[in-house]
Amino acid sequence: SSYSDIQECYSKLSQIQTYRKTAAEVESLIEQGPSQSLEAYLKVMERIQKAFVFFREHNVEEVELVRLQSLYALGLKNLNREFEAMLKQTFRPVNLNYLLKLSDSDDSKNDSSQSSDLRALEDASDPLLNNLQFIMEWMQQSRAFDPNGEGARNCLSRYHDYRREVVRQTLIKLRTLLRERETQDTGQFRPKSAPTATSIRSRPKRPPGFIWEANVYRHLNDGETEELNSEHYGITVVALVKLMQNEQRWLNRLQLTTTDHERQVSLDMILKVASNELLNDGSTLVRFMQQAQTRAEFHMVLSLLFVLKKFAQIGSELVGVLKSDELSGPQRSGIDHILFGFNSLVFKLLQQTCNTLEAYVEFLRQLPEHSGLVRAQVPPDGTVHELTTNAFMYLENLLEFAGIMSIAVHVNDIGPQGSSNVLTFLSHNVVNCEPFRPRVGAFLLSAIFALIANLDRKSESYSEEIVRLIFRMNNLQYILKTVQNTQLHQYLLSYDSEAIARISSLMDERRGRYSLVCVNALVIPNMNQLSRFGGSSGRALDTKERAALKSLWHDFNTGLNNLIRQHSGITVPDKELRDALERQLIADLIPPYRMFWDRSANIGFSSHRDKYMRVSVQDLEMRLKQLLIGSG
Repeated sequence: SSYSDIQECYSKLSQIQTYRKTAAEVESLIEQGPSQSLEAYLKVMERIQKAFVFFREHNVEEVELVRLQSLYALGLKNLNREFEAMLKQTFRPVNLNYLLKLSDSDDSKNDSSQSSDLRALEDASDPLLNNLQFIMEWMQQSRAFDPNGEGARNCLSRYHDYRREVVRQTLIKLRTLLRERETQDTGQFRPKSAPTATSIRSRPKRPPGFIWEANVYRHLNDGETEELNSEHYGITVVALVKLMQNEQRWLNRLQLTTTDHERQVSLDMILKVASNELLNDGSTLVRFMQQAQTRAEFHMVLSLLFVLKKFAQIGSELVGVLKSDELSGPQRSGIDHILFGFNSLVFKLLQQTCNTLEAYVEFLRQLPEHSGLVRAQVPPDGTVHELTTNAFMYLENLLEFAGIMSIAVHVNDIGPQGSSNVLTFLSHNVVNCEPFRPRVGAFLLSAIFALIANLDRKSESYSEEIVRLIFRMNNLQYILKTVQNTQLHQYLLSYDSEAIARISSLMDERRGRYSLVCVNALVIPNMNQLSRFGGSSGRALDTKERAALKSLWHDFNTGLNNLIRQHSGITVPDKELRDALERQLIADLIPPYRMFWDRSANIGFSSHRDKYMRVSVQDLEMRLKQLLIGSG
């Protein structure tokens, strides 16, 4: 028994000597750091842990305990540095061109293709990923020697800082790439000559209004200018979501946190800076639209619609990253502020879009498009007004975003601003927008009738009623044909099955009014007026009756000359309208004129009849046919 006690005593003394030598033996290794061998370094750290536990349990020499604590703290510090150095070597640069390809696509991705996309987006070294994970696991398992968890927390903080900057710098580089691409495209496709009327009318490949220019640059902050291109912004929003999914992938791979809640907090730490920058830019877009609206630059709403289209494209993915279904209650608060920010921004974009579209209808109803002093209010030849062509080019361009419009015009159906269902509502209903098609039709119909009312007021600028009527019919014909030849009619009819018929009835009414004005201009006497001249009774006319008949022919000739003069400055560019007006004039004028001609031919009211009866029935019909031909 005494022998075993002696042996145990020797063993403990040997152990004490070993622990006493620990600090001296490992000091140089700790100072060198783990760059040579991570595994060997961690074994040294574990040796310090064992010595530390022994001295703490046996209350031996506080000086030695402090020395071990100091070495252990230095070891943790070096491990943190090694972790940071590994971070910079682990991840390969993000493939910007591939990110742009993913972000500029309108295709939605399934889960399998999404995983493949993310692997192609950013790759990493598996051995180094394993080392990062190994360091973090060791830190977490050594919490007894690091009660405050500073080692693990510092590593995680370094990871957050590094990945936060990767996301932010990637988005900055992406925008730079987009600007360079835009500059190259602008230089490559700059027109060599002035555009023709046909090219102006044709629908552009890309709707106008993507760059906020009243001089390309806008003041964002005092003394700072930056180009804010909404197309680039929309693409960058999609890119951010792809990067969010990528960061989620790395967190799941590395397992740097122990719970789903902590993982969401890490995701928040990585993404909040880039997210806030994009949220601020989005608010700036809304502010720019408000300023543009005061200048009647309504085409700028296409920029908001493009951005909203991108949000609709990735809304469900964005919600999926920011709100984990596995978490509930207060645990979800880790990243909700970013989700709230994007929901709130999308609501503001929808609300501003709605306000701008409503303001545009009022603009069409009440105001001219650009009433400059050097520009005539109406075209002198009564042809289609610039406001009409611009309005329909605008409406056609809007249809590219019809799904977004159907949500925007009833934005209050979504719920309160910032509600968590804004993005979900938008994404779901844009894909299934058929039930909302009548909403777009209602907006289009109100815009078209506001335009017609505006054109009617503009027509009052003409002094002669015939020119006023030609102006109205030219514009109505343009409206009807554009509606029929585009998707506009589908949306109008989805709202009101009689919508196009209502516009056509206005054309019929004005065409009838035009013919009546022409009839009145020629002063052709009716049957009752002619009956007093006796007709075929053979009775000779007295002097007063002959004078009256001569006066009727004089009035007709004067009226015909005036009618031809009034039409000489008129343009009716649409052949279909010209032919319809010609047929109506012949139908309304030739029968009464033939009766007037035949009755006068049988009455001897003048020895120089050709002085009064200058135009035969056939000649009048020919002149009526030529009345609008020259205006084509």
